[in-house]
Amino acid sequence: NLSETKNFNNFKTIDWLNDEIHQSSLNNHTATANNSNIISDVDNLSNNNARVINWWVNFKHSSKNWFILTVIGMIIGIIAASLNLITNFLNDLKFGYCSNHFYLNKSFCCWGESEISCSNWVSYSNPEHYSVLNAISSFLIYLVFSLLFGLIASILVKYIAPFAAGSGISEVKCIVAGFNMNQFLNFKTFLIKSITLPLAIASGLSIGKEGPTVHYAACVGNFVSKFINSDNSNNNFINFNDLKEYITAATAAGVAVAFGAPIGGVLFSLEEISSIFQISTMWKSYFCALIATGILSLINPFRTGQLVLFEIKYNENWKFFEVPIFILLGVFGGIYGLVISKFNKKFIKFRQTYLKNLEIQEILFLILITSTICYFNQFLKKDLTETIEVLFQQCSNDSDSKETDEWSHFVCNFPNLKKFEKFKITSSLFLAIIFRMVLIIISYGCKIPCGIFIPSMAVGATFGRFIGNIIEEIYSNYPNLKIFNNCLPDEKCIIPGTYAYIGAGATLSGITNLTLTCVIIMFELTGALRYIIPTMISIGITRTIIDKYGNGGIADQMIKFNGLPFIDPKEEHNFHNLEVYKIFNNNLGPNETVKGMKLKEINKILKKFDFKTFPIIEIKIDSASKEKIPNDNFNTELLSLNAECVFNNHIPDNSIGIYNNENREVIDFSNKVNFSNITIDIVTSLESLCEIFYKIGPRMIFLIDKGKFISLLTRKDILRIEY
Repeated sequence: NLSETKNFNNFKTIDWLNDEIHQSSLNNHTATANNSNIISDVDNLSNNNARVINWWVNFKHSSKNWFILTVIGMIIGIIAASLNLITNFLNDLKFGYCSNHFYLNKSFCCWGESEISCSNWVSYSNPEHYSVLNAISSFLIYLVFSLLFGLIASILVKYIAPFAAGSGISEVKCIVAGFNMNQFLNFKTFLIKSITLPLAIASGLSIGKEGPTVHYAACVGNFVSKFINSDNSNNNFINFNDLKEYITAATAAGVAVAFGAPIGGVLFSLEEISSIFQISTMWKSYFCALIATGILSLINPFRTGQLVLFEIKYNENWKFFEVPIFILLGVFGGIYGLVISKFNKKFIKFRQTYLKNLEIQEILFLILITSTICYFNQFLKKDLTETIEVLFQQCSNDSDSKETDEWSHFVCNFPNLKKFEKFKITSSLFLAIIFRMVLIIISYGCKIPCGIFIPSMAVGATFGRFIGNIIEEIYSNYPNLKIFNNCLPDEKCIIPGTYAYIGAGATLSGITNLTLTCVIIMFELTGALRYIIPTMISIGITRTIIDKYGNGGIADQMIKFNGLPFIDPKEEHNFHNLEVYKIFNNNLGPNETVKGMKLKEINKILKKFDFKTFPIIEIKIDSASKEKIPNDNFNTELLSLNAECVFNNHIPDNSIGIYNNENREVIDFSNKVNFSNITIDIVTSLESLCEIFYKIGPRMIFLIDKGKFISLLTRKDILRIEY
């Protein structure tokens, strides 16, 4: 009845050991068939031709993996480029439209022109003829479009694919760890997630696309690998270890296209998604991320060569007097991660208690609140990625230079503004930090696709710009302070955009509890080796705070909060040497199922106990033979309830055998029985049991005492006792 275990039954435990045995049997069968075909043709072929055929068979088998990864990467790259274009168009539609080509966003509509004086873009606010009525009407249009996008997204998710809601990273981690969840990675979920993601982002809620991108990428990896591997010879079977690697590689590609960071995507798949590090998984993730980002770069959705909007280059180096500022940004990142995780879980609990059947109404109410707050703050009004791009930018040294976008006055000309304007911008930044954090708390986890990576980076970037403006103002008023001795007169000493960049990395690390991944992602966004050390300092401080006072990243916390089954081998499981027999379930069911039992007796057991697997025990003089048979395989039309059941005759075909033997009707379940099982003694420690589960991967383990069967143990039993 613990909340941490409430959704265990929605996941089916994967039997890695049995999966490997099945795969090995299929491989042997395929190899034997191929060899037979080759040998039968040898008489008609030369030795060279026989070698060519053999080489072709082996090449075909080995190249299938790379073909699957190529297809997965290409699909993810195409989807990412398409969703970027759709999202930008929907976001701009809330502020205006292109008069000559309605389907173009503002950037493409004003290509080659200044966005301020663009002749083809029709703005609802009409800044040249400002009036109160015009301001109200433009706000109402903004609000109506936001509500419309949110309404469509929430309806599609609720009534067609409920699993498309949320981020999806927590569930993907559980699936990769060996707990399968039906429908979570199917094509319907993928389709609705992809369709509703741009709508959810354009609704204006403080949510991101990165988590949902990981989810739909995992869906692509799942159904593409299953489709290509499906054929009549193996009955659509795909080894779970192979499937796990395809899904992991797909998540790497998802992060790669979301951030424009292929190496960061690979590290994310290893540091966050994978339970156990494998070289083969890393190589496949690398290849898939390479293909996905290559396709995204080829399509070039922004027509600037950038993979993401907020990609930026810094020309100036950092100074040693800035180290305390980097530490401050790291402290903020740690505090941000602790605060957001804590209060977001409280709000989700409130949502589950009081808003359980009001998903659509809740989303519309959130959009109403968010739009009303954000519309009147220049650092909240725009799309998150566009806001981050502005906060990151390195402004020109020439104060008389004419920028081509509407943000130039507010950001780049800060040192030249009057005191009131400076106060206005600084207060807007501070309010944006507070409001954005509150909006993230109440928005993340609502019933539409929603991530938290980009909103977190936006908070960190806003805080960093806030601190940067303060430091820049101090330098402008007191340039001769000793701390500024390293500043040369012909260079720009303080670059607020770099503080925004480092702050974004700190908050990203604070919410994910990732270190190396965040450093590399931020590096790939700038391509500047010179800012790796400041980023490492900041993220190192953030990670120290989270490790000391937190409970891991938001994905790990959501696993426990939502009651998902997950054993993390990266964590230390300390059961104080508790022995296994102290936790086994005495009410597990029948403890003896022997040869000769009637079918009606087995049916009685199946109705009495709601378990998926049952032990089969044959009592011998000095020993007991233990096997298990899955409950799923009993769903067969049988002839007689008085038929005798046997479990170890090994009939030749792959179906349940029904035949007469000495005037007795006999049902043979031999080919439905798993004879390869692991047994442990009752005095085995729980720590050792954990090691067996996540290193060998059985679905269950037999618990015995002096050769006598006691109980069955599963991974879920370990989690229940841990919680």
